[in-house]
Amino acid sequence: MDEVAPEFRDAIGDAAHRDHPGYNNVTRYVDRSGRNDIVACKVARDEDNLYFYVRTRAALTPPTDPLWMRLFIDIDRERRTGWEGYDFVVNRTNAGGATTVLERNAAGGTGNRLPK
Repeated sequence: MDEVAPEFRDAIGDAAHRDHPGYNNVTRYVDRSGRNDIVACKVARDEDNLYFYVRTRAALTPPTDPLWMRLFIDIDRERRTGWEGYDFVVNRTNAGGATTVLERNAAGGTGNRLPK
């Protein structure tokens, strides 16, 4: 099997705790779990599919948290499109089990489910 390249690497042991005010200080976002320390990522594609590979320092936490793990994708490198420049999001909507949802981001962070 051919190797998938390039590989995007991240420093090991830098999963950050977060404590930050939300927009207009209405909400405070706090996450002290330090979970899912990402070490490396790869992306591959064929005619019909995209494939994502993520290697973590330790086993992934279970996906029971509704905000568990999201993948934001910027396909056009335009900050003006999508939400904060990200045109698609994977797993914003937790479908449960081994199923995930791909949505197109709209301005304001809302998503539109894409047809199967």
